[in-house]
Amino acid sequence: MNKKVAIITPANLPVPAVKGGAVESLIDNLCYENDKYKQLDIDIYSIYDDALNLKNSKSHTVYKYIKVPYIIKLFDRITYGFTRNILRKSSSSFRYFFQHIYFIIKVAKKISIYDYDDIVIENYAMMLWCLKLFNNFKKYKGRYYYHMHNVITHFFGCKEILLNSNKILAVSQYLIDTLPNDLRKNSTCKVLKNGIDTHSFKIKLTPEEEIKIREKYSLGNKKVVIFVGRFVPEKGIKELLKAWKKLNRDDCILLIVGGTFFKTDVKSDFEKSMFELAQRIGDSIKFTGYIDYKNIPKFYALANLIVIPSMWDDPAPLTILEALTVQKPLITTNSGGIPEYLNGNGIIVKRDSNIIDNLSQKISRVLDNEEKITIRKVNGIDIKDYYKDFIKCLE
Repeated sequence: MNKKVAIITPANLPVPAVKGGAVESLIDNLCYENDKYKQLDIDIYSIYDDALNLKNSKSHTVYKYIKVPYIIKLFDRITYGFTRNILRKSSSSFRYFFQHIYFIIKVAKKISIYDYDDIVIENYAMMLWCLKLFNNFKKYKGRYYYHMHNVITHFFGCKEILLNSNKILAVSQYLIDTLPNDLRKNSTCKVLKNGIDTHSFKIKLTPEEEIKIREKYSLGNKKVVIFVGRFVPEKGIKELLKAWKKLNRDDCILLIVGGTFFKTDVKSDFEKSMFELAQRIGDSIKFTGYIDYKNIPKFYALANLIVIPSMWDDPAPLTILEALTVQKPLITTNSGGIPEYLNGNGIIVKRDSNIIDNLSQKISRVLDNEEKITIRKVNGIDIKDYYKDFIKCLE
């Protein structure tokens, strides 16, 4: 008989990942692998969204959706509008505050009724309240795990619960090193490296497909440098645009692939300012807006160069794994867990006061073949490897 495992999502975006999201996509891929190997019976606790196609089910996955009432969503819109327009705080954490509380209460009640072999809480420490409520932490003592994708900035009164988890799973050693000493010393911490469906990224565009994309985004026959990611300051888009301005070349296009907060209506002042900056630079910068994840490989296939200039300590961006898979020239930064995944591949630019000049110089040298970048094959980054490691972590 298979283990029965509950995976509690961060409750920002739905699973399956119909609106994007790195964590949500990772859960998706895990469930697809589990449907092949059938080692677990998984219940996914996710927020409900009208965009979901509930017919797309998997035999070993049950989706348990929490539908948020309109009044809760209204409170969130008012709160987010107030913090953004009155308090001048644009943090997306205010976008789903009441939704999170509603979700936690509902999920906590459900897991108190059901009996799971293991509970896995994904990426948001506030979700540990699912264990705190109804004394679930006692019921699931020794059987719950916290899956850490980002630095924990607030424990929400649940540090003791985290301390008593079976394991803290982290996507990089960098993340483990950010934990307080007592957690690192008294908890079992293990690196569970991310994985992607490498097969879906190993594609070649037909001449017709390439022409279609080039025409849609007015790329002409120019070389294409791509940036893939959310349109937020920490991803380095501002530094990249300024570096591109210094480049001042007419033989290449910078294609920005992605939107602000995945496939949502969240639009930031930062995004608007970056559009204005790009317009001042000229027609050598193009924006795709939000792109469904299944179509992202086409843009990698088109690219001559991939630039991922993270300006924060990025724990383990999936874009790095994607770039390594397609084995295209890659320029990135010495951020967070990125060096752990690169395994000596690509060009690493320091995040210092010279980053704009250095980015510009490196991009130019690569495009002119003055600096060669050979991306060697990296093993262990396929979702199949991730699935096997996930199973081992729960043993």
